[in-house]
Amino acid sequence: MKGWQSLLCLSFMLMNVHTVLSDREGSKADTAPEEDTERKEKTDAEQRDELLLVIKNLQEEVKLLHENVDLLRMSDKDLEADLNITDQHTSGERRMNSRRKRTTSGSGGVYVRWGRALCPPSSDLVYIGIAAGPRHDERGGGSNYICLSSSPEYIDPFAGQQGDRSRIYSVEYQLADSHYDYLDNSDVPCAVCRARERTTVLMIPGRYSCPNGWQVEYNGFIVADKYTYYRTEFVCLDRYPTSRSTPQGDSLNSEMFLVEAMKSPNGGICPPYTDGYEVTCAVCSI
Repeated sequence: MKGWQSLLCLSFMLMNVHTVLSDREGSKADTAPEEDTERKEKTDAEQRDELLLVIKNLQEEVKLLHENVDLLRMSDKDLEADLNITDQHTSGERRMNSRRKRTTSGSGGVYVRWGRALCPPSSDLVYIGIAAGPRHDERGGGSNYICLSSSPEYIDPFAGQQGDRSRIYSVEYQLADSHYDYLDNSDVPCAVCRARERTTVLMIPGRYSCPNGWQVEYNGFIVADKYTYYRTEFVCLDRYPTSRSTPQGDSLNSEMFLVEAMKSPNGGICPPYTDGYEVTCAVCSI
């Protein structure tokens, strides 16, 4: 408001200056004596120059005021934009905090969903991965499956295959004699998931349902590498598995076979399990 008031005052001053000049011109034409014409013309010229200088200065002031007003408008827009950004950020933080309180409430239970590249609706996706493990004919290296990130990052890699290394390969389905034979010899996907509002996750072998009070994250079948190969761990393969690739043919990669319960005379666990039945599993959270 102060900028506009100053601009208005300067405009009135300019009008007054023009009025004074007009009055002086009129009075000079009407009242100036002939004998003093030369001296008065000189005096009027000096006064005119002074007034023109004043006008010029006033015009510069007006120009500066216009620029200041424009700057104030720009500052107001910038301030408004900053406030909008701040409001959006604050609102976003409030929403995030509300979501954290509503959905996480502390540390959540983390698990791997084998055979799928997404998480159940009850969980948040941490990352999508590739099921990986050792070749089944190599007796060294790791023995467990890992969910290897599908977005790798490297730190100063040493190019080329080296002899003094452990090795890891993608894991393939071996499901020829099952209802999932269409996935045979294709690569196994995986996903690392975080159960919302649940701090404990448990894989229960031999069941596809969870105890009272526990929530089923997913269920399926126990799998491991073939009993005649080098050992791997037992993991829970999703009941509705998918693949990362089309079948590539048999290889020496680490593999996932369905696990059967064996009858007692051969050192098995039947009963209560039925001989030859595939062992189920459930991943449960609470």
